[in-house]
Amino acid sequence: MKQKRSSNKRNIPWDADNSTPDGLSSLGVLLRWFSTPGNYANYHQGGQNKADAVQFILAAMEEHGIYHRTARGVAQKVGAIVQQYLAALKVMVDKDLLSAYVDQEDIDERVEAKIQQRCPHYRIVAPVLSQFNFCSKTPKDWTASNGSEDSDDVEQRTRTGASKRKGKAKSSAGLRSSKRRCSPHVEEQLLYNAEPDEGQDTVVECTDLVPREEQRAVDVPSLEHRRQTEECELQYVRKMTHRLLVHEREMQECELKLEQYRVEVGMQQAELEKRRSEMGFKVDTVLSRQTLKDRRVSKAEIDHILPLPEP
Repeated sequence: MKQKRSSNKRNIPWDADNSTPDGLSSLGVLLRWFSTPGNYANYHQGGQNKADAVQFILAAMEEHGIYHRTARGVAQKVGAIVQQYLAALKVMVDKDLLSAYVDQEDIDERVEAKIQQRCPHYRIVAPVLSQFNFCSKTPKDWTASNGSEDSDDVEQRTRTGASKRKGKAKSSAGLRSSKRRCSPHVEEQLLYNAEPDEGQDTVVECTDLVPREEQRAVDVPSLEHRRQTEECELQYVRKMTHRLLVHEREMQECELKLEQYRVEVGMQQAELEKRRSEMGFKVDTVLSRQTLKDRRVSKAEIDHILPLPEP
């Protein structure tokens, strides 16, 4: 009998809810979905494609006996993985190790640990997420919401204001009510955000009361990180282009050597045929001379008619 989806709000770990000892957990199903070509491309388009992708993930979970996940929880988890990927990308951009990590080169163990701490599944999701630009998406399209439904690692972010003086209680309450929570709207701004301290709940807030000077101050670092990211991508493209050129040159050299070998083989075959023809002629001459000799033809006549070929 098919189980009903649980409406319980308690958080169930994504990596420990497999129905059988050898079965996949919710996280395992989601990572397999990530690694399948074309899946995240449909999800990234948003709208009905995103909804269909979420339902596909839920159906895959049900095939593995997992029925307690919801569409909202799956969308939150996908957004959380995207946030983890962007956090790991920021570490590599800061350390100037983006191209080295893409090429699977050896890097410092501490940096590796830091990347794995930011995004434990970076090696799985990076080949997929690196093909997409998150700047054109709104926070609701690719980030996790601040609810806690069905997601153990998407914490409910809360903010407790400092105590105010009694004379300013009403004005401060009005100011707090005018604020609304939001997430960064572009990938570069997310990468530039300061790393939060472990164990401390943080929240990103925005308000219409932010001065224009502060907005301009935020844009400058964002452009700087965009420039650094573009430089890393340019270096990677140059490196790959150099490798392709070297490979193409090696291929041309191999083809040239192969053609030389073919010419040499052809010449040797022609020489072999020539020698074979000469040997056949000599054998025929000797046999004919022997026949004439058996018929008691004089040697002088034989030499005149069939002279021995020169060695």
